[in-house]
Amino acid sequence: MTQYTIFEILPDGNLKISLNPDLTIDEIWEAWESEWWGLNEAEFCNGYFDVDDYQRHRIGALTASPIISDTVIDEETTSSEINKANVWWYPEYQFMDEHKELFLNGHIIFDKA
Repeated sequence: MTQYTIFEILPDGNLKISLNPDLTIDEIWEAWESEWWGLNEAEFCNGYFDVDDYQRHRIGALTASPIISDTVIDEETTSSEINKANVWWYPEYQFMDEHKELFLNGHIIFDKA
């Protein structure tokens, strides 16, 4: 599986998502195909999770922002596990498309929640 993006937890706890510098922008663009999942598939299959609407409810998130976690959040996840999970969100979601920022800057920062 090709790794199109690289996830890195920064010293301040935020999550930096960078385009893989070993790939051309054309290779990355082709993989994106208008889907967040396709672009980040390698990371989402390696310990990070895209938080869906049901999971948002479980963590009390009242935002339409993209959210990423390092913990599976489902009906079997306990409150204790949720409290220990790292969760990140994209606070600029109302003003800037996260995909556009990623492609324009080569990286994007998700704030630790």
